[in-house]
Amino acid sequence: MKARISASLLKTITPKERPFEIVDDGVTGFLLRVQPTGGISFYFSYRTPEGQRKRYNIGRYPATTAATAREKAELLAAQVTLGEDPQQAQKSARIQRKREKHETLEGFIALKYRDWALAHQRRGEETLALLKRSFAHLYPRKLKDITAWDIQKWRSERKNAGIKPATINRAVTTLKAVLNRAVEWDVIPVNPLQNIKPLKLDNQGVIRYLSTDEEQRLRKALDDREADIIAARASGNSWREVRGYTQLPALDAAFADYLKPMTLLKLNTGLRRGEVFNLVWSDINFGSKTLT
Repeated sequence: MKARISASLLKTITPKERPFEIVDDGVTGFLLRVQPTGGISFYFSYRTPEGQRKRYNIGRYPATTAATAREKAELLAAQVTLGEDPQQAQKSARIQRKREKHETLEGFIALKYRDWALAHQRRGEETLALLKRSFAHLYPRKLKDITAWDIQKWRSERKNAGIKPATINRAVTTLKAVLNRAVEWDVIPVNPLQNIKPLKLDNQGVIRYLSTDEEQRLRKALDDREADIIAARASGNSWREVRGYTQLPALDAAFADYLKPMTLLKLNTGLRRGEVFNLVWSDINFGSKTLT
């Protein structure tokens, strides 16, 4: 059946026991298909340059109106006239969009690096959190468009904000590791940060005591960090369980890791870092609860 496909025509259509089609009498190849359930879909029928008959699904009514479907059909007809295959063009565009998504920092981390980090790094959750916390402003950027200047500028801003060089270096090293993986996996040809050197560390520290307020904030920060680590491990294990990976040990014991007990020990005893690192069980008198 031929007719002009329009909003008024759609109002008159009655479903039949079997699917049927109405071919537009104006745009060659433009048609609609009516299902027994009443569902209506718009299509564009054409031949490829090789002579193969294909159909392009324009959309379903009423989400796609007759006017919108007609405009799309006219564009598709123009493509065919130019010797193009609309379906192949759509597929190529979809592949290109997927490729471009992989090429952004956010896409690469979400679609490739995240799985690798959680499966191969003991602290993969912390790595991912550090990347998001430090470089969220770079997430929309393509990997190849991230430059050494971006990081130099970011480091200067962080230093001016009072962030320690060691903390800044740790974040940059983590990002460089991500980009190294991108090179290894043939996403980008070279790591744009490969020549960035770490900031020099100031080893001439000034000795002073914490104020009461500083000590309270330190203890709270330690507690918050413990809670974050425990929650991250639980989240990571849930992710691993769904995908059949081996789960890592839960961190809901007395301490999630070494940092809180070591910090509290230094805070309460005044031990130097080297003394804490070299402490052995025989140095502790459990009876008097003192260090010997």
